[in-house]
Amino acid sequence: MNQKYVVSLIIGAVVVIWLFSGQGNETDAGKVSVTEEKVAKIIPAVRGMESVATLRQMQLNVRGRTEENRKVQVRAEASGQIVSLPLSKGASVKKGDQLCQIAVDSKDKTLIEAQAVQHHAELEYKGVKDLGKRGLLAETNIAKSKSVLESANAALSRAKLQLAHTSIKSPFSGVIEEQPVELGDFMRIGDICALVLDADPILLVGQIAEKDIGSVKLGEEVSGTLITGERITGIIDYISQSANDVTRAYRIEVEVNNPNLEIRAGITSQMLVPLGSRKAHHISPALLVLDDSGLLGIKIVNAKNEVEFYTVEIIEEGPTGIWVTGLPDSAKIIVVGQETVFAGDVVKLDVTPLNSPQNNG
Repeated sequence: MNQKYVVSLIIGAVVVIWLFSGQGNETDAGKVSVTEEKVAKIIPAVRGMESVATLRQMQLNVRGRTEENRKVQVRAEASGQIVSLPLSKGASVKKGDQLCQIAVDSKDKTLIEAQAVQHHAELEYKGVKDLGKRGLLAETNIAKSKSVLESANAALSRAKLQLAHTSIKSPFSGVIEEQPVELGDFMRIGDICALVLDADPILLVGQIAEKDIGSVKLGEEVSGTLITGERITGIIDYISQSANDVTRAYRIEVEVNNPNLEIRAGITSQMLVPLGSRKAHHISPALLVLDDSGLLGIKIVNAKNEVEFYTVEIIEEGPTGIWVTGLPDSAKIIVVGQETVFAGDVVKLDVTPLNSPQNNG
């Protein structure tokens, strides 16, 4: 009996061991299956869009103002009393129009006298020169006569100039902005007769930061909007070679046609200055994220379905979105789920538009 009992125990033990051995294998297999299922489930799904960079004309928004093309204080070159002011302040003038007339006094008589003296000296020189050719007069006498003639010519020129200076004329076409004298005033040499402005063309003037000045080119067309609402266009015809000592900005001048003088000087304006072309992507500003360093950028998915972070530069903003540079020419940009995935993560990307039939079921 004892022997049979021992055999039975051994058989029972073997069966138990076998059963437990099989159960353990099934449990391990089950664990592996569950682990694989969990691995499959932790790959995040994100939604994206395929974006291709396009060539974008870059523009710089610059605050500026209008300025006259040139401005001159027309001053007297002769002294005397003002006897005539043909034009008043605010009047349009042409080049050569009279602004002030100073009394001639004896200047016309001085001219007549200078003309007579010059004529006599010229006749005398001709006679002396003829005698010299025939050997009847010494060279010193000829030289003396020539000197007298030259002095008479100089005196005549001065007399003509003094008479001409009594009529003060506009040096160019424009507008009389100021006229600080009145009829009857006595003018001295250097006194101001009028301030004349040339406002056609008029200038649109702005300041460009040193980081952008290298992209600004002469001859480029600039559009502007005046604070009065008028829209104007012109051509860049001047870029300064040195920066302002305080602002470190460079002056540019845009020449704008103003034939009817409708645009006044001193009006505030906004200018769009072209800075060349760059490839850029048009996106929603909502797609921008910050990395751990605080840099602004975009998350995309590469060919290996891995997330990559690219820092970007916003070059233009508009009502339909922003234009950014810094991404590859062709990029799959994450538009939904970018906050929950990080650079290096493997993701499942869906580029089906949200309004497609596949997403309406």
